[in-house]
Amino acid sequence: MFRKKDKNQGIPDGVVGNNLKNARLTKKEREEIATTERKRIRKQMEAEAERYQIIKSTQRIIPVEDIFNGVIITKDHRYVKVMEYRPINFAYMDAETQNRVISLFYQTFKAVPCNIQFKTFARKADVESTISNVTQYYEQETNPKRKKMLNAYIGLLRKTALSVGITRRFFVVIEFQKTISNDGSRFELVVADLNAMAANVRSHMEQCGNVFIPALGNPDRNEDAGIHQLFYQLLNRSKSETVSFHDHMQPIIDRYSEAEMQGVKTSLQAPELIAPEWIDFTHYNYIVIDGKFYTFAYIPSTGYNQRVYAGWIATFVNAGEGIDVDMFFEHMSREAVYNKISTQLRMSRANAMDSHDTDSDYHARMEKISSSEYMLRGLSTGEDFYYMSMVITVVADSVDELEYKYDNLEKRVKGQGMKIRRANFMMEECFESALLPLGKLNKDIKRKAQRNVLTSGVASCYPFISFEMQDPDGIMIGTNRANNSLVTIDMFDTDVHANANAVILGSTGYGKTFTAQLFMGETFDYWLVREANIVTFNSFTIDGRIRQGYYSDEELETNRIEEFSSWKTLRPFCYSLIRGRKLPESFQITLQLSPEENEKFIRRVKPDLPA
Repeated sequence: MFRKKDKNQGIPDGVVGNNLKNARLTKKEREEIATTERKRIRKQMEAEAERYQIIKSTQRIIPVEDIFNGVIITKDHRYVKVMEYRPINFAYMDAETQNRVISLFYQTFKAVPCNIQFKTFARKADVESTISNVTQYYEQETNPKRKKMLNAYIGLLRKTALSVGITRRFFVVIEFQKTISNDGSRFELVVADLNAMAANVRSHMEQCGNVFIPALGNPDRNEDAGIHQLFYQLLNRSKSETVSFHDHMQPIIDRYSEAEMQGVKTSLQAPELIAPEWIDFTHYNYIVIDGKFYTFAYIPSTGYNQRVYAGWIATFVNAGEGIDVDMFFEHMSREAVYNKISTQLRMSRANAMDSHDTDSDYHARMEKISSSEYMLRGLSTGEDFYYMSMVITVVADSVDELEYKYDNLEKRVKGQGMKIRRANFMMEECFESALLPLGKLNKDIKRKAQRNVLTSGVASCYPFISFEMQDPDGIMIGTNRANNSLVTIDMFDTDVHANANAVILGSTGYGKTFTAQLFMGETFDYWLVREANIVTFNSFTIDGRIRQGYYSDEELETNRIEEFSSWKTLRPFCYSLIRGRKLPESFQITLQLSPEENEKFIRRVKPDLPA
């Protein structure tokens, strides 16, 4: 029995109230109410989703708890240490030298068998330190023409850095591993273990020719500040191109200081200093951070070449600006892996006995058996077992540029016989794993990207191969044609350029040629030094007379040591005192010929002079 609809009765909007108990609704009315309610719930869910994706605090989503004593403390209670190294000119080495470097890199993994990550960071050239130094010269300069020249040089630096210049940085990330003697409950012991492990890695990396950069390049050698600055550049790529970390950090500190003065208890931690203003996760194939567009890709487990050459990773490292590479290596127990592979090998051989070479999967079975035998031979000879995963980050200023960069990278990878997959619907997981160097890969990405390798295979992934010449206090002379990196050289930085050249400036007749022959030539090497006085930041006086008893009679006779030291012996020390950016106030060097040379000179000038 259906009730006839009352024309004066309206249809409730949205959520129906209690008066619905006494109202008998028709089927059409109930459907209209349900439809309206579904629309309201859908709009509310969409609003909540948008609020979660865009308005959510960026400090919360950054997987970093704090940074202290050079150690990164993550939100999942791990302890991570980051080290930076200079790359080497690997491409210009001969094959023998390249193999020697790979062999030395192999020893690094033998000495430090732990979970390790390598990260390369390619961004538009960072010239802020160079511009800061030039600006100081500009403020001190009084000549208007030279001030105009310095101002034009600053403009050239900014223009070149933002257009074609690229800065590449290379990092090694190690993670604290719990042991019987250190369970991680005491932070000071964790720091000590990480520092010991880092020192071990450093000693082996320097054997490969990679120079360690203390405190990630921080001028004050403050490791915590260096990590903060690196994370700021990684999370704020757009802002960091024009705003230095110091200028970004100062308003935040002032705001916290003002709150404390008003009696509010505050705690300033790392996420507050490094977090971007906003992050957008609403797209399935890219994210937006601080106005920059990011997408992520990975090499699938079957996407690698079976045989690779030394330096094959250059395909990704030198792909261009905005292409970052993250390689994760997870160390596994050799004994457990050996037993597992042995069991699988026995099963594969048993299955292969019942198959014929005409079966569709015959070759795949044989390949599996061959791979298992190869792994067992390697493990039995002392190699370690690792799971390797590679994630590539692509960064651009717009969606069109992002797609263009990714398409080019995909063509570049396929040209090398490899495969690459875009991490669609996993952008947030990639953000937490690969954007910051934290040494851990999301398990869903790992399942698709991981590949088993031995220590020799890991060594072939040597990533420090994009050589650059970019000294912080150097003079820009152009860009590297091979990899578009900015070339700024500081010829007086002898820590980097051990055989740096010297330039002697002066007017005609002021002794430039004589000074060059004195300090850099061999003309005066066999003259004897009676005395030398050099005045720089201190006054240095050298008495050239040989101290009696320092040399034995045999040494005096064998080395023909005279009464005074030769200029050849003292020249390197004297040269080290006067070289540099600042001129010495004065130097005076008194030389004399040895008795034998003095006699030769007199005979040559006046041969008729009686002895």
